[in-house]
Amino acid sequence: TYSLDDLRGVVAYAKQRGVRVVPEIEMPGHGSFSAGMPELSLASCADVLDPTRNSTYVFLAAFLAEMATVFDDQLIYLGGDEVGVGEGCVFNGTRFKYCGYHCFDTDPTVAAWMAAQTPPLNSSELVQYFWTQLSKRVLPALDRTPGVWMSDDPCPVPVFLRPDMRNLPAGAVANVYEDWQAAPPLLDAGTPVVLSIAYDGWYLDHHPDFATVYNVHPCDSTWLACDAHPQRRALFRGGSASMWGEHVDATNFDVEVWPGTTALAERLWSDPPNITAAAAQARHQSLACHWKMWGVPTITREKAGGEFVSVLDAALPPCPADWCDVPA
Repeated sequence: TYSLDDLRGVVAYAKQRGVRVVPEIEMPGHGSFSAGMPELSLASCADVLDPTRNSTYVFLAAFLAEMATVFDDQLIYLGGDEVGVGEGCVFNGTRFKYCGYHCFDTDPTVAAWMAAQTPPLNSSELVQYFWTQLSKRVLPALDRTPGVWMSDDPCPVPVFLRPDMRNLPAGAVANVYEDWQAAPPLLDAGTPVVLSIAYDGWYLDHHPDFATVYNVHPCDSTWLACDAHPQRRALFRGGSASMWGEHVDATNFDVEVWPGTTALAERLWSDPPNITAAAAQARHQSLACHWKMWGVPTITREKAGGEFVSVLDAALPPCPADWCDVPA
């Protein structure tokens, strides 16, 4: 666990180094509120908040206000993805590996509440009800820009219903995390977008090689076509290289993160024209030399694939001696 002082220390440490810390607080599911507030969770799915309780919104208003005193970034992520991912269930005679929005159908109290509404709500509508209530009752006083994860449409797992951006405040950010093709309709509708695009190599725990990351040109004509659609360029907020923590710890984090993150940084920050991935990868050797001097391990993957499909940068020209020696 982390105390509030621990969190403030992380934010201060990052700020001194020019790094923003953007919190992600998953809701209404895919989180862990039940560990501390089990009375707000569903009986059917412990990791899902009950959208029908007034106490849910009272708690979230107080909790997010407290988090705003710790994280001073304007952007705050609120999740929205994979509601009900931690539970399986049976609904109407069908067994679901992931209960998803059927968590609401299989909770007797919530199911009765949905049936009593005028008109009655179904479980997918209740997901959107949560975002509407959050936007009305919690977010105005928070004075933050919310961001949510945005899956493909239709979602590959139908029971994981993505948030409808129309139910969130104007300016809310959609983080497209599966296929980039989910982004253009959002941008055209006026929604700011961040790309994570797991299917195109920006999920570093999928072990992409340098070229896979570097060869994504988000604004090119074959992608978002920003020149032909100026609004898309204006609303495209950038991208992120995601390194999820299930398969990393302090012993292999740096090896997994670099140089994939540098490949993405060049593509998003300067985006030099007519530069091949091979040429960029050769320049990465200069960075690798500095990292070696600083004690940061790094590898360049020979090709995308499993964790062990990788090679050291030995094939590239040797580092200048004065780059690689640790200063006395």
